[in-house]
Amino acid sequence: MSAKLEPTDVAAVLDRKALCATVRRRIRRSFGHFPQVKKVLRRLGDLLKYECDGEEPECLVLLGETGAGKTTLLEYFRDKHPPIHHDDFTEVPVLYFRVPSSCTKSALYAGLLTALGSPYAKAGNEADKLEQLLTLLRACKVRLILLDECNHLADRGAQKTHYSMADGLKELLGRGRCPMVLAGTPSLADFVWLNEQISDRFGERITLEPLSMEPARQKDCLAVMNGFMKLLDGMQAIDLTGKKVATSMVYASGGRLRGIRRLLVRSVEIAEGKDSLEINNAVLEQAFAEVVFPGAEPNRNPFSRRFNKAPLTGLGEPYGKRGGRSS
Repeated sequence: MSAKLEPTDVAAVLDRKALCATVRRRIRRSFGHFPQVKKVLRRLGDLLKYECDGEEPECLVLLGETGAGKTTLLEYFRDKHPPIHHDDFTEVPVLYFRVPSSCTKSALYAGLLTALGSPYAKAGNEADKLEQLLTLLRACKVRLILLDECNHLADRGAQKTHYSMADGLKELLGRGRCPMVLAGTPSLADFVWLNEQISDRFGERITLEPLSMEPARQKDCLAVMNGFMKLLDGMQAIDLTGKKVATSMVYASGGRLRGIRRLLVRSVEIAEGKDSLEINNAVLEQAFAEVVFPGAEPNRNPFSRRFNKAPLTGLGEPYGKRGGRSS
C-alpha cells in the first residue's frame, strides 16, 4: 500500500509539475537574439524599408541546415510586422509562405494568395493566379516576401521543372517589384546559382552556421548556452556554459538550435518523471538516447564517459547524409 501524501507533499508535487510545465513552454517558445540572428534580422529590416521605385528589388538567400532556426527566425520577423487592418483594406507588410514539396508555379502563386487571405486562391489557371497575386501585392502594400523551405524547389523534379520555377520567381520579382527572401537548406544554393534567370537577382547569401566550440566561434556558442541556462531557471540544472558540457551539447545537437531544444525539453520531462528538478549529465545522456539517437551505443552518446568524440555524421547517425538529396 502506498503511503498517503500529506497536504504539504501534494503542494510540492503540484509546484514541481507547474514549474516543469513552465520551463518546457519557455524552451519551446524561445527565440534568442544571438549574433547570427541579429545579423539576419538587421538585413530583413533593411529589405523591409527598401523603396523599390522603378528598379529591381533587392533580394537575399538565407541558408542553413535543417534545425538551424531559419523558420523560427522568419516567423519571428513576420510576427513583428503583422497585418494592419484599415477601413477599406488590410496592409500586409511581410508576406510569409512555406514552399511545399513538389511545388509548381501555380501552387506557389496559390499559396501566396492564400497567405494574403484571398478566397479565390485556387481559381483560374496559372496566369490568372499570377495576375490576381500581382494585384493583391499592390493592394495590400506588401513590402517583403519571405519564401521558406525553398530547397523544395531544388530537391524535386528535373532540370526543366527547376527552370520553370526559376522563371516563375523571375516574373514575380520583375512585375511585383517587391524584395524577396529565399530560405532553405544548402541544396537551395545550387538551384539559385545554376539558374541564370535568378542568380544575378539573388547574389547576396547569408548562412546560419551550426554552433561550434572551435576557438574562433566559442564565444558565440557559449552565449547561446547561457541563453538556454536562463530558460532553465528554477531547475537544478548542470552548467551548460561549462566548456565540457557545451561541447557535448554541440555534438549531441549537431550545433542546431532545434536539437538543443529537443534535448532540454526531454530532460525536463525525465527529471519530472523522477519527482526531481535536477538536470545532470545522466539525465542529458538519457534524453539523447530517447529523442536524438535511439539505440546509440555509449561511445556514440556525447554525455557518456565512453563517448569517442567523433561527430555524429556517420551512416545511420543523426547528422549523417540521408539517401538522396537533402530536404
